[in-house]
Amino acid sequence: MLNNKKRYKVFYAFLITLLFFGILFKYVHFIVQKDFIIFNQVNCDKTKDNCFISVCDTGSSECDNSTYKKIYKKAFFVKKCNGDENCLSSCGYNEDGCELVFCSADTLIDGEMCFE
Repeated sequence: MLNNKKRYKVFYAFLITLLFFGILFKYVHFIVQKDFIIFNQVNCDKTKDNCFISVCDTGSSECDNSTYKKIYKKAFFVKKCNGDENCLSSCGYNEDGCELVFCSADTLIDGEMCFE
């Protein structure tokens, strides 16, 4: 039968091993596979789509009045775009996990309004 010191050593070795594999799993998941969602605001053509616009205080110099749409895209698809603006601002064919969000009452948050 194991004495108390050996039990503690086995227990701590098990915890350290478990922690190591947990960190390794997350490293592979996020850094190697780039399996996470990136959010971005991209230019929106107000003649074709329902676009967002920021609500600003009058006289604010930091206000950006350009219209935008929102895109949620998996990071490994962003990497494949190689800086291509059209690729970054749209969802490609069979691009799982990509979502374009246009302005509607359901998608508004504080500080935004729909461009009309």
